[in-house]
Amino acid sequence: MTDASGLKRFFEERYLHVVQPHRLGERKTLVHRTALKSFWTGDKPTSGDLLRQLEDPFQVGLIKAHLVDGIQRFGLGGGTVVEALDFERKAFTIDSQAAYCGIKPEPVRAEMKRVERAVKDGVKRYRAAEGRRADRLVRDQERAWRNRRERDR
Repeated sequence: MTDASGLKRFFEERYLHVVQPHRLGERKTLVHRTALKSFWTGDKPTSGDLLRQLEDPFQVGLIKAHLVDGIQRFGLGGGTVVEALDFERKAFTIDSQAAYCGIKPEPVRAEMKRVERAVKDGVKRYRAAEGRRADRLVRDQERAWRNRRERDR
């Protein structure tokens, strides 16, 4: 059994990502996504990939890995207090997600820092180029970033 959104996401999104927003200005934000895990064994989803996902949904396992036992206490009135076991969710961290994916967190952090430095450098250059051909500078920076990313793969 699955839900429509999970099934749609499986076919549209190959990877589980860590999302890192970068403020570019007052009203602009760049969202960088670092891939942690591929749901597919190749470039396109296969029936085997889908069966694996349906048998053991990765998202469910990730949530379960971040649950801990907790206790909820609440009053019923008349001096009666109830304690009920409950689940509490631990915060998702790069370390916890990488551990669940079976990868080391250091390369993920390194990519995120690389992108952060590139964004800061790009914003600095953009501000320095205001009044000149800033749009061309942004385009050139984006092209250089894509070329570096392809080269690193």
